[in-house]
Amino acid sequence: MNILYVPIGISEVKDGIDRNVIAKLAEEGTISEYRAIPEYQGQSFIPIAIRIEASNPGQFSTLIKIWCDALAV
Repeated sequence: MNILYVPIGISEVKDGIDRNVIAKLAEEGTISEYRAIPEYQGQSFIPIAIRIEASNPGQFSTLIKIWCDALAV
């Protein structure tokens, strides 16, 4: 099971990217590989950001900034 704890609203942001961007790119054949990579700071189990990467043959990436140092970037 793949569970990630995030503040209210973040899962909807990710879902919107997955449904409106990733799904369209996959349907077009632009991408065939997908990764959602949580980024952490210190010992926190809540990520400061989620990096979404999709590729092969095309390329798409974005960063969902959640809190802490990720907001300063």
